[in-house]
Amino acid sequence: YNVLATGYMEDCENKSDIDLSQLAKPGSNVFGIVSTLSAISAVDEEGKTGYIRNCHNHGNLSGANYITGAIGTINAGWKISDCSNRGDVIASNGASTAYAYGFSTKTSAGKTKDLLVTIERCFNSGEVRGNAGKISGLIGEAAKFTYMSDCYNTGDVYSINSNPANGASLAAGLVSQMNGVMERCFNAGDVTATNYAVGGLVGYFASGDVTYPAVLRDCFNIGNIVSLYTGTNTNGNAGGLGGFLTTSYEDVPHVVENCYNTGNVTAERRVGGLFGGAFWPYSVVRNCYNSGKVTCLKTNIISDNSERYLWSGTTYTNSYTKICDGVERLMLENHENCFYDVDLNPGAEFRSVPGSKKTTKEMKELVISDSFVNPSWGGYPVLACFTDNDAANAGSAMLLLAENDTYGNVSGEITLVGPEGCEWTAADLIEGDAADIETTSEETAVSKSLKIAGGRAVPTASGKVMLTCLYKGFKKDFTVVVDYKEQSSVEESFAGKEVKEVVLIDLQGRAVVTPEPGQVYIMRTVFTDGTMKVEKKIAKN
Repeated sequence: YNVLATGYMEDCENKSDIDLSQLAKPGSNVFGIVSTLSAISAVDEEGKTGYIRNCHNHGNLSGANYITGAIGTINAGWKISDCSNRGDVIASNGASTAYAYGFSTKTSAGKTKDLLVTIERCFNSGEVRGNAGKISGLIGEAAKFTYMSDCYNTGDVYSINSNPANGASLAAGLVSQMNGVMERCFNAGDVTATNYAVGGLVGYFASGDVTYPAVLRDCFNIGNIVSLYTGTNTNGNAGGLGGFLTTSYEDVPHVVENCYNTGNVTAERRVGGLFGGAFWPYSVVRNCYNSGKVTCLKTNIISDNSERYLWSGTTYTNSYTKICDGVERLMLENHENCFYDVDLNPGAEFRSVPGSKKTTKEMKELVISDSFVNPSWGGYPVLACFTDNDAANAGSAMLLLAENDTYGNVSGEITLVGPEGCEWTAADLIEGDAADIETTSEETAVSKSLKIAGGRAVPTASGKVMLTCLYKGFKKDFTVVVDYKEQSSVEESFAGKEVKEVVLIDLQGRAVVTPEPGQVYIMRTVFTDGTMKVEKKIAKN
């Protein structure tokens, strides 16, 4: 149950399911590997104790409360390496007391950085489902003097109760409450919660210790993030990297650098592509970008009865400035070299980092910092340390729309840009009760509005469509609204133009030389001036 400070674990596995949810009084406190690691008061210079290596849980775990995939509390001084949870983790207790964590409940701070909690090369791939604060794919709370590196989560995370207005705080793909250092980590699981402070990497990011400031470095998120919170709390609701940046001090600024988000982010308000909130101007965010769609479901009515959309392509903040020690400071003054795709996210955002708006084509060529590279096949930049990572390559997929088209009005062909070997799918969307939340929409298996044809998506009917790039088990979603133009409505604009080539494409995306009578084809006519006409044709006898 517990491991003392003089102990260790190595090469241990659990392969059994543990289900305490069906008991007359459902049981709690289920851990895939161990419950508690006792605090270490002195460093073992020989490294013979105080570690867990190569230990794994494969079983599905369920019960009422405090269900944890691998380790409960990791106290000061412990080193955890090459461990994992691969089973589903489900806590099923009442309205707001069902805690679930994909890997660990929390780390507990030591007194100095000499007794760091170190977590390296660990992961969770199981689904995590609970109903409380700090539900997370990896760790509920990482305290001061915690160091994480090369860790990841691929399991979907859910924290749902029946009353979103009373939602708890914090839910995340990796760590709900982060107060230490995280490097070279990523999240690929979708996070759906009624909580506020919901993020891909962290729920909220704190400041660390003056001797060991908090840092997020070389990390990314590709999971879709949804906060269904409808209450009045003014902290950030959702962000691609984190729910919000909490208190930071001038002498201890937390730092986020060389990080990016490609997942779609949705919340009622206070939502950002990077962070859903920032509350002190000392927070440093540099060399970061967002290529996910940011959806703000509601607006606020202000004094002149105009509407204000409470979102940002980068970081949202309630206030433009803040008085600090008698000096008025810009809230986002330490956001440097931060960008977002304005084609995906048009419209008036509430806060904007100067120079942050870039078109998709500009993002494709963007040189962010030495830590990023631009894929040879195109796509959004990826971190140099993740060039061979399947999740990173899936997340860098992009759409290039025809000239004058927008995501809200597509009439021409879409160029599909993705890594070699990826598969593109198109599915029509039928809106659910919560408009534009794609996770709650019904999808048809095959789109009637877009046909995938040789690296392009060709309009065939009007409708709302989800395009998805699938690559080695990972995905990136895009939503477009197709406004299909019948040939007769556009014929006049092509009159008198010289034809360069005519290509017939079947509905499987293959070029056709000899069409079969009675079959439907896409006919693409390319003119010498670079314009193009796309028609749906039935081959005649």
